[in-house]
Amino acid sequence: MKKPVVLAALALLSAACGSSPAEKPGFDPEWAQGVPVRTLTVTDSIGVELGDSDYVFGQVAGAMWTPDGNIAVIDMKRCAILFYTPDGEHISTLGRRGSGPGEFQIPTSMAWLGDGRLLVTDAMSRTISIFDDSLRFAGSLEGFFPTPPVAITSVDSASFVGLKPEFEQNEQGMFTGFTLARWSMDSIPATVTYFADLVPFDPGNLAASFAGNIFSFAAAPDGTVYRAPMTSEGYTIECYQPDGTLRMTIERDYQPVPKTPEEIEEERAFVQERMEASGAPAGMFTWEPEPMKSSIGGLMVDPEGDLWVRRGWTDEVVFDVFDSTGTLLYTARLDRTGDAEMWQVSCGTGGFLAFDANPESWSRVFILSLSD
Repeated sequence: MKKPVVLAALALLSAACGSSPAEKPGFDPEWAQGVPVRTLTVTDSIGVELGDSDYVFGQVAGAMWTPDGNIAVIDMKRCAILFYTPDGEHISTLGRRGSGPGEFQIPTSMAWLGDGRLLVTDAMSRTISIFDDSLRFAGSLEGFFPTPPVAITSVDSASFVGLKPEFEQNEQGMFTGFTLARWSMDSIPATVTYFADLVPFDPGNLAASFAGNIFSFAAAPDGTVYRAPMTSEGYTIECYQPDGTLRMTIERDYQPVPKTPEEIEEERAFVQERMEASGAPAGMFTWEPEPMKSSIGGLMVDPEGDLWVRRGWTDEVVFDVFDSTGTLLYTARLDRTGDAEMWQVSCGTGGFLAFDANPESWSRVFILSLSD
């Protein structure tokens, strides 16, 4: 699989939240009414439009809290990871564009192992770079085909869970898809596979190739793994035990919400721009968005082990928060509307971070607080 296909999948995952007017029927479903509502509020931001290069981002692809309480930001265009204090002061920059040790070509995701090592996955170089707890280059994991996982999260000191693109060609034709699996640091073959699926691949119609095949995932500190198909066909989250056994399924009623013509055009342009930026010749690939909004726009797990499920049918950033038994505890809503539909949110021991995957102005990382 060539890199533009991988980047197109990444672009779709970024665009899957989409946007839809909050006043449409079904915005706040019956099963979510009556539970407590908490608020996510922007308290600060990192990033400027012009000025010091340590604060000017090219294209933010990820932001997360580090084990020592600082903030790490992946800048995909700069091919580097920038580190900041909780107050937004620049500390250091890791990596640069290149193919040498500690350099990146298209960094897409990062994760800290329990022993302090940092993993950075690079779709173009087909490797996962390893840095020690002092951020010195310590080697790499190689041999993934066609690419390493494009999104990863750690589960302990010696293994990680990831979303890996797959590609296969046989006598029936070409097939593509994604695997959700767990890898140890000493084995390229996955040690546990939670989900895998391949569908016919049509390079002239990426939407048809990936329809029904895109999903979000998250992993809890105890090794529990969650997977949610990003589809309009239902609000469903699968919960897997660390050994790959399906433990339970969380399901809720969902009334599909159509995308507006403006939203469809915005998604089409966004994905096309990402593909061309990754090296795909103009017009080589086309993307026809699905007409209905996905019920789920993303998953994350907080340090307490609670599951945060992003609603995909609204332009507001709204999460349904479940405990490990599947009980809805509360909803959390970002106190910001209008330009937040493409925001990506993460959480860690330092709190919550967010960035806009397709900013209208310049790229920034937002620091959020959660209140009742």
